[in-house]
Amino acid sequence: MGLPLPFKSPRMMRSAIQLISSNWPYWNRTEGSDHFFVVPHDFGACFHYQAAPPCFSQLLQKVTSGFFYARTTTLFFGLLGWRWEEPDPAFWAHRLTTNPPNATNLLKGVLEEKAVERGILPLLQRSTLVQTFGQRNHVCLNEGSITIPPFAPPQKMQAHQIPPDTPRSIFVYFRGLFYDVNNDPEGGYYARGARAAVWENFKNNPLFDISTDHPTTYYEDMQRAIFCLCPLGWAPWSPRLVEAVVFGCIPVIIADDIVLPFADAIPWEEIGVFVAEEDVPNLDTILTTTPPEVILRKQRLLANPSMKRAMLFPQPAQPGDAFHQILNGLARKLPHDRSVYLKSGQNILNWTAGPVGDLKPW
Repeated sequence: MGLPLPFKSPRMMRSAIQLISSNWPYWNRTEGSDHFFVVPHDFGACFHYQAAPPCFSQLLQKVTSGFFYARTTTLFFGLLGWRWEEPDPAFWAHRLTTNPPNATNLLKGVLEEKAVERGILPLLQRSTLVQTFGQRNHVCLNEGSITIPPFAPPQKMQAHQIPPDTPRSIFVYFRGLFYDVNNDPEGGYYARGARAAVWENFKNNPLFDISTDHPTTYYEDMQRAIFCLCPLGWAPWSPRLVEAVVFGCIPVIIADDIVLPFADAIPWEEIGVFVAEEDVPNLDTILTTTPPEVILRKQRLLANPSMKRAMLFPQPAQPGDAFHQILNGLARKLPHDRSVYLKSGQNILNWTAGPVGDLKPW
């Protein structure tokens, strides 16, 4: 669950579970332990709840000097029709006076904090979650979750294939945001500053072909590159992971504690280069000192068609593709241990947890 209504996902999920639990016996026997949900939201099943501060535009006018901020948020909240469940004007006044951002930055940051603070939607906490979000020691990743790759269009990527013997003349390649100026103008929150560090340290380095431009030759350029940067953004994962593997470009993974998809099918440690976020200023040294034989070994592994197939969702599905990797992950959970089955009358999940507004039927 997620787009197009991520803020209403808790209500949607609760209503759907109430429907299946009242019409069929399967949910009630385990309270969801033998069910799975696909949750491709940025933070898995830590949904952004439907919420916004009361009289936000007036509050902004009082604590900021810019008319633009107030007009922007009035329009923003009016279009989406949000409501606020837990008003705390003192909190908002402090937040705005100590760090007056634009409307989107404040909104995203606070709602994201709230989502993580609340954790996984209570009714899903016993179920298997199939999600793109993967970060170790994080409240939004349940033990036993299946981490999957984000979607990248297989047919489009296939259409941009170039001859496999094309020389890789680009040493390091990246296209994307370094600063999310709309949501994080100061650059410290977005990507935990890792992307900003890449730009500030290597924008003038001739070995680094990095830019915010997204050329029509993007896919072809990746096939001409030796290393492709795959830094975190707002979440640890990025479609660049898929693109790098498919196009044989060694992924340089910059996302501390990331949990990567299908570790049993893709030997990430052998095909990629892992760089700690704090070590980004040393990125040039790390990559230029990688022995040629190590680079060649990683490229040979990346050339394996089965590895590329495991990262894609073609239609129709093909043996060994990402869909089949998910089925394999679910199959490994069978048979269920008898301990997941509840005794008659036993209940574990709290059906009334969460904001009052999210208890309304969908």
